[in-house]
Amino acid sequence: MKIRLMLLLLALVACSCSKKVQINIPDEGNKPVMNVLMTNDSLIAVQILMSKYIDAKPGNVSSGGWQTLDNAKVMLYENDVYMGNMVVLKRGDFAYYLLSVKATSGSRYRVTAEIPGFPMIEGEDFIPRTASLGEMSVKKISGNQRESKANVSFELHDKGGERNYYRIRIYEHLNWNDGGSDKALLQLPIQSSDPSDVIFGKKERQEIFIDDQLFDGRSPRFSFIATSWQGFKKPVEIEVTTLTYNSYNYLYSSMMAEEKNDNILSEKVIVFNNILHGLGIVGGMSIDRHTVEY
Repeated sequence: MKIRLMLLLLALVACSCSKKVQINIPDEGNKPVMNVLMTNDSLIAVQILMSKYIDAKPGNVSSGGWQTLDNAKVMLYENDVYMGNMVVLKRGDFAYYLLSVKATSGSRYRVTAEIPGFPMIEGEDFIPRTASLGEMSVKKISGNQRESKANVSFELHDKGGERNYYRIRIYEHLNWNDGGSDKALLQLPIQSSDPSDVIFGKKERQEIFIDDQLFDGRSPRFSFIATSWQGFKKPVEIEVTTLTYNSYNYLYSSMMAEEKNDNILSEKVIVFNNILHGLGIVGGMSIDRHTVEY
């Protein structure tokens, strides 16, 4: 009898302590998205689309999938000077906006977009200067019938007194004297040559992101192990891209979200954005490539 009374008392206490809490989560499934990654000495291209729900299939507009918009009024400003309305160009089902203005290092660009039914969205960023590299080398260290590995190293001269951000990629040329165009380069997976590296870790990736917090104003030497299925018979291209705070956080968080968000044991990564009244990115970068023969 005492046990029954105790259980009844516990049930009453539990019921009396319960409280219904309503959490209002903003709807992010129908917001305008503007993506602009500006590169030094290149035309500025803008893509406008609508955000989608996680379970929506890409291309399925009726279920909330990607919708590339071609009815926006997109304007470009350079150092607060109006440069003109961007012209919409269509390729199949995709549309993007372009203007015959090349981005230049040191300049700041602002992009605004007026989309029917939504507040005007906008974002801005600047183009950083290119990276300064010192001595570079490539040394083949092993190989078999499936793949070959090489040690790729280079010296990076960092400017002191400011926070700098970098992205590192390694390519192999597909042919001799191919001019180094994107179509003639094969991007290689890379990892740190130091197994105990606390900066880059042991994971093999297509690209590596880093800031200069640990080497501000110095000239560190980085060394990576690159893997090739061509046997390292052609020249190697070392690419070091200088990023802004905006482009660094957007690209790095996008990479980490792709790696972790499908893992139920990992904390979900929120992709960085800097668009007012919308989602997406306006980010600047300067790409610098160097060919190394060995």
